[in-house]
Amino acid sequence: MKFSFSSIILIIIFSVVFPVSMKAQDKAFYSLDKYDCLESNSIWVLTYQNEYYPGHRSGIEIIQNGSRIITSLDLRIDPIPIPDGLGVAYPAFKSRSANPATGEVTMEVSYPAYDLNYTLSIKPRGDKLSFTAKIDKALSEDQPLYAMLEIYPVEYFGATWMFDRKLGTFPRQYNGKRTIDSNGDTISIPLATGKQLSVAPGDKLNYFSVESRSGELELHDGRASTNHKWFVVMEKLPARKKGVVAEWVITPGNTAGYHSSPVIGVSRTGYHPLAEKHL
Repeated sequence: MKFSFSSIILIIIFSVVFPVSMKAQDKAFYSLDKYDCLESNSIWVLTYQNEYYPGHRSGIEIIQNGSRIITSLDLRIDPIPIPDGLGVAYPAFKSRSANPATGEVTMEVSYPAYDLNYTLSIKPRGDKLSFTAKIDKALSEDQPLYAMLEIYPVEYFGATWMFDRKLGTFPRQYNGKRTIDSNGDTISIPLATGKQLSVAPGDKLNYFSVESRSGELELHDGRASTNHKWFVVMEKLPARKKGVVAEWVITPGNTAGYHSSPVIGVSRTGYHPLAEKHL
């Protein structure tokens, strides 16, 4: 088979330039700010900026169209800790680094109580986010570890969820099944399980999806024991394995041309007589 000179030139251009264009496309949808957070038109991804676990502010958080809908994307020994506060082991954030070329943000975290170190990474893939968790040692069967995220319930009361082919709604009050574990604690039974969860499909402001490439996801109503817990998506990680243990793809519901509602503030202290007034 013979190629013309112009055909050879085109082949060279496509083989060299097109992969670079694809890499640029991966990071073009999101940009890194000075705090190593990812931003797009209507989405802001916080990368372990907070460590207030009882207040649902920790790990990776996603603010979408002005609402913090996803929080606590992390690894946990107790994904729905009972009781809260005393006696519950929490992770400890160590460091964070970002790769400006790819937009990937990597966080080093540890579980001091379990002598466990792990790495979380979040990376743009077009309009999607690739989440990966890697641990430095394998855990035994009697020491389970979970990848998890929490869903802010108020935004989703009455909204529909779809888990693979199963449909359901987020209840305003807890009405799911629960059981008692060996410690006498009340725990929830999953509302559904599957590989991909779509939340509020059809709602352009609150829609997002989570897909696991590493295992099976579970959707829980964390209010099985107390009403201040949130909806939880979790995946039990394999025992006796180290390295990459969780790979998720998160698709936020980016809204083109989104603008937040104006906020009008009133100064209670008044204004200096020489201050410029704006009408």
